[in-house]
Amino acid sequence: MDISIVRERLVFGEESRTQFKRTVHSSDQLVSEMGAFSNSKRGIIYVGVEDDGTIVGLSPDEVRILNQWISSAASQSVHPAINPESEAITVDGRIIVVIVINEGLRNPYTDNHSAIWVKSGADTRRVTAREELQRMFQAGDFLHADEMPVPALSPSDIEFLYFGQVYEKIYSETLDEQELPLPHLLQHMNLAKDGVLNLSGTLLFSRKSRAEQPDHWEYQGGGLRGSQSHPDHVRYGRASLSWIGKWHSACPENPQINRFH
Repeated sequence: MDISIVRERLVFGEESRTQFKRTVHSSDQLVSEMGAFSNSKRGIIYVGVEDDGTIVGLSPDEVRILNQWISSAASQSVHPAINPESEAITVDGRIIVVIVINEGLRNPYTDNHSAIWVKSGADTRRVTAREELQRMFQAGDFLHADEMPVPALSPSDIEFLYFGQVYEKIYSETLDEQELPLPHLLQHMNLAKDGVLNLSGTLLFSRKSRAEQPDHWEYQGGGLRGSQSHPDHVRYGRASLSWIGKWHSACPENPQINRFH
């Protein structure tokens, strides 16, 4: 790493992509920052530097131990595991270790206690707000809005005759001819889980879909998108991708297809 760039960053102080540590006493002291930078837009940790940017340096033995802790934290305490880059450099006659954590490709990253950390300015904070957690899991392709449960609705809220017509056109058999109870059938089709409809099942087949869908999502033009206060556009999940196509193919002229447009 270019020494002049390091000096410049030490002068500017800590910020959302730069963290200083005088020393590290265990791998646990690195985990939250590593996770936060992986969940953010990349970051650098300078070890051997005071909070005000003063270089105090590390001994060769401290550098060796630190590299072991870096490896341990990255592979055993951040999930999924990450691959930070570390380099020991000499600045003004003192050794510091520069740890570069790139933005992760499999967000969100958690620690051994399933906590998710992000950067907030120079600080590192734990994510606790449900909506922020949902956005992070959705961005990481772990959560899709159409697979979110709608607790107020159960399989009994399905428009049974309409669902039966669609099922028969898609699978060439009636509901009576298949052997699964309705709740199990809906779960098998990824339209419900544990006796509760998800948003996809609600939008496609429920009698109460408009009234009961989560208040910060709406269905427009064949897709889910956020409301004014939650403007994120939502990728289709496996439930909608599968069922929207089957639904349109089975009933292209049915007015119910456009009931949420």
